[in-house]
Amino acid sequence: MTKQHRFTSWGYKPMGSIPLQTIAALKAFGLMEDTGGTREERKVKLTDLAWRILHDERPGMHDKGIQEVALRPRLIAGYWEQWKGYRPPDHECSELHIEKRFTQDAVKRFLTVFDETISYAKLIASDTLLPVRKIKSKRPKKGKASKLCPPNNTPTR
Repeated sequence: MTKQHRFTSWGYKPMGSIPLQTIAALKAFGLMEDTGGTREERKVKLTDLAWRILHDERPGMHDKGIQEVALRPRLIAGYWEQWKGYRPPDHECSELHIEKRFTQDAVKRFLTVFDETISYAKLIASDTLLPVRKIKSKRPKKGKASKLCPPNNTPTR
């Protein structure tokens, strides 16, 4: 499916930023992949995992696929592993804004995405589905704020 076609078939304006963000999110979760082309003619398709989630009717396979894609994004997988399934309360992330120079809005945004992803996937503390990729903990250059919440090693439960 070409970029122009997929945007309009999804009800988006062809040149808007929302469809680009949607595709980026689908790719981050392992549900969509590029198949070739350049710029305006770039093509994407559903991954095998997305196809299995949509069509595998065996008991438990849909939920298993959802749990797998939930832990595909590097940050979510890394924090899931680091927090051992127990996310610290929001106020414990305030130090991350001060020490690591993350914006308050970015911390809130990440924590919301993390919570909603884990909840939707029905993950529990003992779930580990993929090898976890290590998160680089480089401090941002002075004057540049990161957009994401770094991990917190403090268990809360």
